[in-house]
Order: sequence, then C-alpha cells, then structure tokens
Amino acid sequence: MSDRDYITQRHVHLTSPEELFRYYAPHRVEGYCRECPLYGRFWSCPPHPFSGRAYLSPFSQALLLAERITRNPAVPATRTLEEIFQEARRLLGEELRIFVEGKENLEVLIAGNCYHCPRCSREEGQPCRFPEKRRYSLESLGFLVSDMIQEKLALPLEWPSQGQEPAALVAVALVVAKDGEVLRELL
Repeated sequence: MSDRDYITQRHVHLTSPEELFRYYAPHRVEGYCRECPLYGRFWSCPPHPFSGRAYLSPFSQALLLAERITRNPAVPATRTLEEIFQEARRLLGEELRIFVEGKENLEVLIAGNCYHCPRCSREEGQPCRFPEKRRYSLESLGFLVSDMIQEKLALPLEWPSQGQEPAALVAVALVVAKDGEVLRELL
C-alpha cells in the first residue's frame, strides 16, 4: 500500500467538444464566476475576449478526466483534504502538461483557476508571462462542470457541509485535440 496520504481513482470519457456543449451555459456560469473573489485576477478566468464555443471550435475530440481524491486510511492525517486536493490537482495538471508538450493540436483545460505562476500577472495589468502553460478554466469558458462530471462519468460530487470535509474531492481536466487518435494514449 502507498505511503502517500491520499488515494486517487481516475475516471475518463472520450467524447467531442460538440457533445460537451450540452453543458454550456456561459451567462449562467459567468454569474457564478462573478461571485468568486478570483474573478478577473487570473488570465485563465473570465472575462475573456472570446467565447468558449469559439475557443473549442478547432477541436474535434475531447477526453474528460476526473480524479476522485480520498484520504488514505493507512496514513495518519496531517493535511486538510483541500491541501491534498490542491497537490493532486497540480500533479494531474503536470502529467497533462507533459503529455501535450510539443504537440500542436492539443490543449488542456482545467476546472478552477490556472496555478502555473505563484502570482498571476493579470493582477498587475500585465500580459500572461507563460501563455503556453496557461490553462483556461472549463468554468471560465461557460461549462457546468459539476453536471458534466456527474452525467458523463457518473461521478457524484461532494461539498463541505457545516465545517465537515467531504469524503472525496474531484480534480477535473479536459484534453481537446484536433486529431482524436492521440487522446487514446491517455485511456
């Protein structure tokens, strides 16, 4: 058994961006984004000068990935589940960054804000320092990520309640491709 303090279970669904537009509700989702204290502070977050539909239009295939993250019961808890989640989310992002590196026809989208830089240059009114490493948020492009995950992956999402941690958190990413064959490597 692993000595890591968490366990991940990967869930994947090969689809098309067009199929995912069933979960596209840009006006509704931007309303949620406006309530977030990070709104407008990251280049991965809205407002954007383009629509999610326009951004995804060049791509024909998509691989939806979710990692369900739970505590490892064999390892004493020394971190919050949120801290564990952030680590697992970054590891998933790094794995996907390496996978798409040097491949022109692939793009990775994540749930939540980009985390490449410790402080985003948008807060300073500057352009993105690493546009090739920036990861747009699925939510920022107008997608109802929770509905997508629950329906496409049959994966229930849990939220903290009355100060109690959920049993699991889920890190989400979407890899889109102009040629779907390369996505099969991630299955």
